[in-house]
Amino acid sequence: MSILYRSVEFKLFDSVVRFTKSTKLWQDKHFILREFKFLKQAAFLAITLTILSSLLEGFGLGFILNFLQNITDPNATPIQTGINWIDMWVLGVNRPVIERIYRISALILITTWLRSAFMFGGRRYSMITQMNLLDRLRKKLFEQLQRLSLGYFSHSRSGALVYSLTTELEKINQAFDVTAFMLTRVSLLVVYVTSMFLLSWQLSIASLMLFSLMSVGLSNLVKRLRETSFDVSKAGSNFTSVAVEFINGIRTVKAFASQDFERRRFYNASENVANITIKSASFGYAIEPIGESVATTILIGMIIVAFTIFVPNGQMQAASLLTFLFVLFRLIPIIRLINNARGRLGEFTGPMNNIKELLRTDNKPYLQNGNVQFSGLQRAIEFASVDFGYDPSNLVLHDITLTINKGETTALVGASGSGKTTLADLIPRFYDPTAGKIIIDGIDIQKFEINSVRRKLAIVSQDTFIFNTSVRNNIAYG
Repeated sequence: MSILYRSVEFKLFDSVVRFTKSTKLWQDKHFILREFKFLKQAAFLAITLTILSSLLEGFGLGFILNFLQNITDPNATPIQTGINWIDMWVLGVNRPVIERIYRISALILITTWLRSAFMFGGRRYSMITQMNLLDRLRKKLFEQLQRLSLGYFSHSRSGALVYSLTTELEKINQAFDVTAFMLTRVSLLVVYVTSMFLLSWQLSIASLMLFSLMSVGLSNLVKRLRETSFDVSKAGSNFTSVAVEFINGIRTVKAFASQDFERRRFYNASENVANITIKSASFGYAIEPIGESVATTILIGMIIVAFTIFVPNGQMQAASLLTFLFVLFRLIPIIRLINNARGRLGEFTGPMNNIKELLRTDNKPYLQNGNVQFSGLQRAIEFASVDFGYDPSNLVLHDITLTINKGETTALVGASGSGKTTLADLIPRFYDPTAGKIIIDGIDIQKFEINSVRRKLAIVSQDTFIFNTSVRNNIAYG
């Protein structure tokens, strides 16, 4: 029986996992969502404390209704929960009015302070989750770049990679912050809507229909904002690339007196970022004021309907109406903030897509590592009919056959651009041949563990790179 239960449980869990992975949300955001299995504790605490904070808000609304009833209509039958010990010992429904007011006031204060404590805890653990997620994504990007062949960097702009590692990752961090904010507000929204239905289902249905229409109307702006986010990312990436190229090539710029040309490139890239960002922000900034204006119109309409129809007919008590309006007043800013957050999330679609593409493994060149440790050259290095091209359709080296024996000094001589450096770069496996083999002491070089080969090589680069550290550390590097 136990085995059967576990089998059913496993199949159910497996079905849930398969369904989750088939959803568009998982396919679009899987590179983020799969990281949460390493952040379960902090994420669970953040969600739990946020929900508890929202539930206490709901209890607080109930106490406010009770408080208003005792003030506006002291002789009315006290509101009861139906749970005898709560009604008698906590709310004191059989006690004098003034004592009930004191009790409810104390309960309001207790729930307020508890809600504040839970809110603080929820936000703190949300920040812990957020920072750890960002840290994991940074490290995954770093490891991805470490594993890639140099061929990938030959076709990528360094500025674009720097932009992804810094600005776009920071935007993902902001997206998580907005998502956590939305979770808090949505949980409050559920509590408020439930409270509204308990007070007046007629007014609640009318309010929900009108707010839903408002959200549908704003969806077009959110869609436009999402589309422009790709242009913002592209413009930012191009600007960073231009800036990095200018800084790294400043000696060349000055040597060829090309400051005017670089100025035009830099100014154009900067203006492009400004113009596209203004266009994107215009859609984002339109969401909040439109939403606020429509929501205020709905609120005024609800007040007029309530006072002209429901109160005169006795369908609502004054205390219930005041509580309903209080909830509606609290609800409108939340709906406005949620709509604003939807717009902000649209801004982050472009950066998320770029990070997802950078983390993909099925469309990038990797060097397959061997498992044979290289202890040092014993006989010779052989190039056997080697072809190579940075683009396979345009070969730089063709049918190279060469033997370099141990102890010999070999010079590669040729015109600039003839492939001398490229040929030398194949020995430490900065690249792998497009065709043919490189053999060391009778063993294909691809069977060796890459770093064991590189540690036995002395490489003097044509382009000297100085790390931002001491001279001693630069000399001792590696």
